[in-house]
Amino acid sequence: MIRLHLIILTLFSLILQAHAGSSGMTWGSETLADKTTWTNSASYSGDWARMVLTEGRNPFVVYLDRTAAPCLRSVVWENGNRRDDLMFTLPTEIDTLRVVSSGSHIAVAWAYYSNTYRTILCSRRTATGWTTPEIVFSNSLSTSWDLAMTSDGEPFVVVTKDGTGFGSTQVKLLKHQGSAWTEENVLQQTGSIGKIALLVSPGDAVTIAWASVTDQNAAQAYYAVKAGSQWTRLAATGAGTLGALFAGPSGEPYLIGTPGMNYPPVFLPLLPDGSGVAVPIPGDNLDVSSAATAPDGTIRATQLGNLISRINGVWSISPCPSSYQVLADADGAFHLLGQDQSLLRYETLIPQTWDTPEDLTTYEQGSATLDSLALDPAGDPKLFAWLTSELKFSKTGGLWQSAVVDLPSPGWNYAYDNLGVLQAFNGATGKYATPGSDGKMQISSLPVSVTSSSSDNVYALAIDGAKRPHVGFYTGMGTSSAAIMYAVKTGSTWTVETVTSTGSSGQQCALALDPGGVSWMFTEKGLFRRGASGWVHEYAATNCKIPGLGIASDGMVHAVFCNNGWLYSLAGKNGSYTLGKLDYVDVLSTQIGFAMAGNRPMVIYRRLLDYGLTRNVLVHAEKVGNRWRQRFITPVANNTKFGSQIKLAADSRGGLTLAATRNETRGSYSRTTLLACHNSLPDPEPAALALLLSVTPEGRHRFSMNLDTAPYWRPIVLQSSPDLSAWTSLFRIGADFASFPLVEGLSIRGDAFRTGLIFDAPAGAAHHFMRLAPVTP
Repeated sequence: MIRLHLIILTLFSLILQAHAGSSGMTWGSETLADKTTWTNSASYSGDWARMVLTEGRNPFVVYLDRTAAPCLRSVVWENGNRRDDLMFTLPTEIDTLRVVSSGSHIAVAWAYYSNTYRTILCSRRTATGWTTPEIVFSNSLSTSWDLAMTSDGEPFVVVTKDGTGFGSTQVKLLKHQGSAWTEENVLQQTGSIGKIALLVSPGDAVTIAWASVTDQNAAQAYYAVKAGSQWTRLAATGAGTLGALFAGPSGEPYLIGTPGMNYPPVFLPLLPDGSGVAVPIPGDNLDVSSAATAPDGTIRATQLGNLISRINGVWSISPCPSSYQVLADADGAFHLLGQDQSLLRYETLIPQTWDTPEDLTTYEQGSATLDSLALDPAGDPKLFAWLTSELKFSKTGGLWQSAVVDLPSPGWNYAYDNLGVLQAFNGATGKYATPGSDGKMQISSLPVSVTSSSSDNVYALAIDGAKRPHVGFYTGMGTSSAAIMYAVKTGSTWTVETVTSTGSSGQQCALALDPGGVSWMFTEKGLFRRGASGWVHEYAATNCKIPGLGIASDGMVHAVFCNNGWLYSLAGKNGSYTLGKLDYVDVLSTQIGFAMAGNRPMVIYRRLLDYGLTRNVLVHAEKVGNRWRQRFITPVANNTKFGSQIKLAADSRGGLTLAATRNETRGSYSRTTLLACHNSLPDPEPAALALLLSVTPEGRHRFSMNLDTAPYWRPIVLQSSPDLSAWTSLFRIGADFASFPLVEGLSIRGDAFRTGLIFDAPAGAAHHFMRLAPVTP
């Protein structure tokens, strides 16, 4: 008899949860693709990108890419990274795309027109890859179609075509059985059929829903069910148009439709006898594009700019990113796919780890200047701002308190050296300040004329281990000698160097020191490194605004910058760099916040949800593996502009503090509020972290554990042993899964925010032991 042993240790809690002061759930997202490089102007929609959940919880996204020849690509999250693979190169443009799954089975189908014929093709994923696409249906009169899958992985396709009589439409069901497709006539419907949907419930019961339009009547939704060998057509009374056909918690068919113009959506259970009653639900008089049900009965439905929810039987509506597809996994988490500008996004609701923003002070007489955010050697944040005078805000006893800083103007950058001495630099005036013997700030000037247009521009200050200040600034405004400059102070002497010439629009720069003490700068023209004989142009770019720059302990350079309303990221070392588009940002933003949390870059910026300055939100982006993911910090705000000024700092544990402004128009004047917010790691608490045990279809013993790719306070290691005499460390669970090599049998799956660790014991093992152990120093 096969014996299997499982050891569960009691460890510190590793699950990052919403802690005291946070706001429950928030939106998390990740950009999957960008269509701005496409060779034509087509955009994503529900017909160009689709998502399924394999094995009940792991997102699998298929999207159409037109960067070169049209092709289908897939996206999955594995081993801490996002993987983007080519599936098929397409011989022609396609007009619709569908993807379905059941367990580990996946099928993808697409349709195209050629010589007035519409052809539908389908491919299934097997253990050896994707099957050769098969023609499912081809007809000059076919119009709408949909795809579904049985529990054993066989795809079904429903299609419509013009009927045999005038003004009628046929509905056909095609099934893949064995090695062929069979065709079944379902019914003939008077009038034309627009959208049609197909649902296969547990036990492989089939429901088909559609909306029919005749010359005399408005749209009316219908559905068809099969009892024995007979199909029965039933009216979805009150539904009007077909929005979404989806399954309830036990697989029962539900429908959300819109009765007509100026009417909200309705929810309707599709009962076998047609007796379901349509219930009005919140929402605009727009079609619902998708809906899904969690195991506990919670429903989420997507509508342009809205998320409609039913929680504990109560319907509600809330703003959401622009999503058109929603799915619910076996754990009750909802996964969304949508488009924002030219970006294809994955979205999900996740626990909020940022505290509720705290208001420090409100300036009623106009705009305030948020100068700097610095951490002292103890990791306590200090916020500096100008409101008729320079103020320093410190948090003492849970309360923010302010004190006047004796500096005469706004625009100062601040930093503490390793002894806790505060240093300050004003790039607009070329002034440097540090406390004198009397404790007051003593101001001195750089040995160079400094001219710029505004104290709001981004200047640079960094302190090295020898307590020397390194600064970056702009000079020569309006002259042919305009340049970004660098200076370092050794003793009482400043060494000043020209980094690069620039124009009047290139006044911003960022500066960082690598582990060897070498200075790096990012300017309008890209990345520069200080060499033995001058500054080396490491990466050339143009029109780079609001840069942020940091360098990891392994020498990896991370930079972010804005260009024409887009936020870009740059990463690399030793002359090899990768540029990526991170997000669309408010083109009116003047700043972004950037910091390195250990070796991971973090960015805070403002995103507009409707690009009309009426709905915006502060967003936190973090680098995880080979990808960036984002989460909302503030709730979606109407008519309030967050974050025209933003600062960010990270402590040694990876906790983040941000400072930002909130601007509100009040009659003839503007009111500015300074706010601060903290994203701290949870304190460790004793808890049991369980390894779950199951058996694979191949008979191998599988150990699994749910994780998150957030940083942890106490790293642990997964260890394996065949006989308890010795333990082999398989994997260290920490902030960045992608940095650890995987052994045979170990895999990491999930989505952008939720991760599952899976280990399949060696084949044929009579017994096996697993344990979780703390990492020893």
